[in-house]
Amino acid sequence: MYVNRSILSLNKGYKMEYNTISGMFYHVVNKFPNNELYYYKKDDNWIGLNGSVIAQTVEDICFGIKAFNPKPFNAAIMSNNSPRWAMTDYGIVCSGGVTVSVYPTLIASQVSYILQDSGAKLIFVENREQKEKVLEIIDNCPELEKIIVMDDSNNEKDDRIINFMDFLNMGSEFSNETDLTFKGLVDDVNENDLMTLIYTSGTTGNPKGVMLTHKNLISNINSVGDNIEFSNEDVFLSFLPLSHVFERMGGHFTAFSRGGKTYYSEGIEKVADNMGEVKPTVMLSVPRLYEKMYTKILQ
Repeated sequence: MYVNRSILSLNKGYKMEYNTISGMFYHVVNKFPNNELYYYKKDDNWIGLNGSVIAQTVEDICFGIKAFNPKPFNAAIMSNNSPRWAMTDYGIVCSGGVTVSVYPTLIASQVSYILQDSGAKLIFVENREQKEKVLEIIDNCPELEKIIVMDDSNNEKDDRIINFMDFLNMGSEFSNETDLTFKGLVDDVNENDLMTLIYTSGTTGNPKGVMLTHKNLISNINSVGDNIEFSNEDVFLSFLPLSHVFERMGGHFTAFSRGGKTYYSEGIEKVADNMGEVKPTVMLSVPRLYEKMYTKILQ
């Protein structure tokens, strides 16, 4: 983990006021409603989303999930990093469900195995390409009932497919009809509830779904806080895959828990450019990034 500071100030004994990821989300968006917490690049400009917008979007996702099925269930995300990935994750876990993270470069047969093994009922996909990949194998996934297209590019008349904005509208309508409240759903989540399934690479046979609870992730965030002090003044640049636990825990949950700003990189090839643009104070990285920077310097 790269932290741009001359001194790492220790904050021993740091503990959060909540014991679930859903509770953390609710706390942060209410504490920082006017702060821009997520940024994404569009037409060469960085667009920010504040806490209130994020809260409403997550609430609509949560109620869209409840409108689909009132009981908690597993839902998958197959997409590159973006604010919609992050908000979808929170929408799933705030509903009491389990997020199944699917690496977007997997081939159709690998996606099929994960969807079958996890029993995911919904899958949120980034774009038309990912939608077609799922349609190729959907008959092999008896539990899978709906595909939500996150860039709203679907124009097929297929009851199994719905665009992201239409899903949000469905959630908003359901929230006006039901006695359920978003705060009530958040409070119903227990720290020992299963929160996510993250699948291994499968290098030693079929991928294994690693089961992580809310408590597992909260304890990691607390441990980070015991050693490195982050605040809402920090700027994170997210580029490692949210499908994996390192970025998910550090650049997604930990960053958000402090009310920090998270910029979503345009991709590994653009990381150096994005670093110059947003001037992050914190980045989670792996040796591959430094190898690519080193090679570019030599060239």
